[in-house]
Amino acid sequence: MAFFDIKDLQQGSFRGVPFLFVGSSTSAGRKNIFYEYPNTDKRGVSDLGKNLKSFSLTIHIAGDNSSDYKQNRDRLITALESIGAGILVHPFLGQINCAVDGYTLDENISHINRADFSVNFKEVSEPIKPAATQNNIPKIENIAVDTVEKVSENIEEKYSLTSNIFTNFEKAKEKAQKISNKFIEISDKVRQRTEIFNEFVATIQDFDAKINTIITQPILYASQMKNLFDSLRLIASDPIERFLMFTKLFNFGEDDNEIQTNTNAQIERKNNNDTINNAVNSNSIAYAYATLKEIDLSNEDEFNRYNELLNNQWEYLQEQDLDIDVRENILDLRAEVEKYIDTLNLPELISIDTVETSPSLLSYRYYGNTERDNEISSLNSLKDYGIISGNVTIQSDF
Repeated sequence: MAFFDIKDLQQGSFRGVPFLFVGSSTSAGRKNIFYEYPNTDKRGVSDLGKNLKSFSLTIHIAGDNSSDYKQNRDRLITALESIGAGILVHPFLGQINCAVDGYTLDENISHINRADFSVNFKEVSEPIKPAATQNNIPKIENIAVDTVEKVSENIEEKYSLTSNIFTNFEKAKEKAQKISNKFIEISDKVRQRTEIFNEFVATIQDFDAKINTIITQPILYASQMKNLFDSLRLIASDPIERFLMFTKLFNFGEDDNEIQTNTNAQIERKNNNDTINNAVNSNSIAYAYATLKEIDLSNEDEFNRYNELLNNQWEYLQEQDLDIDVRENILDLRAEVEKYIDTLNLPELISIDTVETSPSLLSYRYYGNTERDNEISSLNSLKDYGIISGNVTIQSDF
């Protein structure tokens, strides 16, 4: 433990968590590779660029009392163990984007409510995204399917109905019937493939016929829920229709009445209700992400419209008591879909001002040919390929 007068120490911070600065050593320089040659006194060098700085800091944490000290210490530990880079405020060098490369904590009984940290920081640049390829399309599909499997496992583990509690039985039956009704509602206007739709209807009818049994048997409930989603996924051949169909299941259960938890029966009822709601919401977002990769996206704006729906559902799920494995899978799905979108290099939509002209001439002016006239007309809701003027939307791939 170092000995010093606290009032003489300067303040720094990491990720906004303050600390007292004791000392620092810094390493920097160039990333050089040296070459030695046999039977000569010559030496060569290849310069790979500037070596970003590394810092070894000794920092001090204290508190007015035991509770205050522990809070300050734990806040710093949380900051040091958080994922990725953060802003280090160095007393002499200012703000630096750094990642933590390990730390040690020194606490001593002779110095109550004080601690020294030795922390290794490495300066980092902006993150460089790994090159993505469309080879991750199968991965997206596998994660989505695995998510639905984990949802089934969660139902088996967490759902439990005491059938002789009349209110719980009736509420569970009501919830299952709402699922059936919702599936029928969202499939009603889909352009259906007759044979597959008949199989979907048969799946719904089987679910309805067994509701009284399903709600009392978690394994059966999990299996039937999975069957409903797998069957629903097949009825729409158009991926946009299929995507929007799943989004209509988003926020399922948000209009449920609040369930008190004053008795064991109420606790069971709320647990079952939350488990089933989370299952529907998790399965729907998983299959919506899997469907997004099948949509022929034209530009970033189109992707952003779909992604906004997914982000809103994710924010809703963040507020729920979601199973940790399901949560991790959905996070993985989001990351893989982002990689996939990066590979598409989707053009942005921009606005231009133009005098009166035709879509064909505008296409020639910006793209060097007249082949994009239909696209320009569509982006600007122009009918009959007439005259266009003023503020016009076009794609920026030039």
